[in-house]
Amino acid sequence: MIVAPGRGESRATCTRFARRLATDANLVQVLAAPRVEDGSSSLELAEVLTTAADGFPRPVVIVGSETSGST
Repeated sequence: MIVAPGRGESRATCTRFARRLATDANLVQVLAAPRVEDGSSSLELAEVLTTAADGFPRPVVIVGSETSGST
C-alpha cells in the first residue's frame, strides 16, 4: 500500500494510519506530501507512484485523503 498525503498534510500526518495498515502484515510506504506551488501534473504524479511501487508485491493499493490532486 502506498499512502499519499493530501495538500497541507505531511508525511507525519499519515504515519499513524500507515502503522495501523502495517499491523495487518501489509507492506506500507508513505510518500512525501506534494507541494501545492509545484503545479505538478498528473504525469508527474504517475511517475512518483510508479517509482514508489517498484519492488512492491502486486496489486499495489494507493490510499489518499483527497482526490483533487489526482486529476
